[in-house]
Amino acid sequence: MTGIERALTVAQKNGLLLDTNLFVLYLVGQTEEGMVEKHKRTSRYTLDDYRLLLKIVHSQPRLVTTPHVLAEVSNLAAFQGKLQERFHRLFEAHIQKCDSERYFSGKEICVSPAFRKLGVTDTGIVLLATEGIVVMTDDLELHVWLGRNGAASINFTHLQGWNLGLPS
Repeated sequence: MTGIERALTVAQKNGLLLDTNLFVLYLVGQTEEGMVEKHKRTSRYTLDDYRLLLKIVHSQPRLVTTPHVLAEVSNLAAFQGKLQERFHRLFEAHIQKCDSERYFSGKEICVSPAFRKLGVTDTGIVLLATEGIVVMTDDLELHVWLGRNGAASINFTHLQGWNLGLPS
């Protein structure tokens, strides 16, 4: 069993958190798959990247997030025009589907050693990861911080182009 497979197994029990970038990719693809390579926040990803992420999300029974991640996603992924209503419906449905939304106060975040290096949102993710939640990210700085501090993290960049054998 690879480290990635082990982390995904732990995530099934403890929960999986998508960082902001991957959450945006997930929602953009859900809103309009054809927009993945066109949306300004997801154009660096391919349709295959989105489909792989979709398989991973659908294989996880426990999805976890923070209000900070939700706020960033809301600000970064939003659509204009006819897709806006669909985006908001899907965003709401995903929030409702989350097993847990964990809040950390600004006071808790700013006393963490991660705060000065990673900022508010990623420090909230770090604090949640110390509780056993597995983080999936494409942010190398966050991934390295988590790994150095004994938290489970999956770097999505390492998965790109892989077929993990997950059900479609």
